[in-house]
Amino acid sequence: MDDLLGKVEREIPVVLREGEGTLFLCERGIIYEGSNVNGRVAAPYNYIKTVSLGRELPLGQMEAYIVLHDLMGDKFELEFAANELHLNEIKRRCTPGR
Repeated sequence: MDDLLGKVEREIPVVLREGEGTLFLCERGIIYEGSNVNGRVAAPYNYIKTVSLGRELPLGQMEAYIVLHDLMGDKFELEFAANELHLNEIKRRCTPGR
């Protein structure tokens, strides 16, 4: 549970070039924890500027690219691989008027 973003509804493991991480999909936003950030990055869904899907990878994985701004206004660019179904859910949640 995050005071600002609400209850965690889904936990998504991701694979990075630099290691591994986790995306937590909350009621009102996303939390990212990974080896390439110090601590965690939290952002409401409307702070996420880009969610783009890349090429397909083996075992139902896809490349993804997310650009977001955290609550302090810092910009983060995340490149990772994750399950295609999870990526489609992220994209759906980040679409205005969901």
